[in-house]
Order: sequence, then structure tokens, then C-alpha cells
Amino acid sequence: MEQNELEVYEYNGYSITKDGTVRNQNGKVMSVSDGQISLTIHGKKRRRLAGRIVWAAINGRELTAKEVLVYRDGNRDNISYDNLEVLQRKEYFSGCEWPTLRKLNKEKQREILVKSDILSIQELAAEYKCCDQTIRKVLRGTY
Repeated sequence: MEQNELEVYEYNGYSITKDGTVRNQNGKVMSVSDGQISLTIHGKKRRRLAGRIVWAAINGRELTAKEVLVYRDGNRDNISYDNLEVLQRKEYFSGCEWPTLRKLNKEKQREILVKSDILSIQELAAEYKCCDQTIRKVLRGTY
């Protein structure tokens, strides 16, 4: 499909099509690198997520803080509108296993509690490669 056959949307002076083509004021196609694109907005150069730019242009509004943009095929460089989906942040993050993101799992926390009688907070922090504050939180039960 040629450029003139596609519906063109405007975003801060840039022309955007549903296939993810972003053109500047001179008609030059802007390149996407690692899912980001460099634009000049109000005289300042900005790097933005290209998918968000395409979605905002076509929908006529920016995403809210409660929305998350998802790439259906997982490729952030594929900014075709058909590849973009917006989910509510609450829906997107539901079911995530947050405890797996912690450096000290339950087993290591139990070890720290047992060793706290023998080792100082600083020694425990050095052994588990974390900061003193993290050890204090484990000992208080707030980690």
C-alpha cells in the first residue's frame, strides 16, 4: 500500500500512518531504534517510545498514567497500530510474581534471621551482597 493510500495522522508536526511510518515535516521517514524515536517537539529534541507516538496520533490523546502499551508480538520496533494494545495498568500487572523480583527470597531471609545472633548487620550485608538497610528490614520483618 502506498503512502497516499494510507490515512495520515498528525502528531506535533509529524505525519504518522497506521503501519507505523513516522515522517517529519520534510517527508523524511524517521527511524525507530530499540523501540524509540527522536522527535523535535516545541523546538526541543526528545526521545520517545515510538509505539506511544503512533497510538497517541491515531487516538488523538496521550496514554494516561493508568494505561500500559503492549506490543502484541513482543517486538518494540514493530509500531504498526495493529500490533499495539492498551491495557489498564491494574489488569496488566495482575498475576505478576512480585516476590521473585526481590534479591533475598524467603529462604535467604530465614538464614539471615538465624545468623543475626552471630553476625553483625554489616557482616550480613557483606555476605548477602546487599545494604545494611535491607538487612534491618529483614530483621524487622518489613522486607
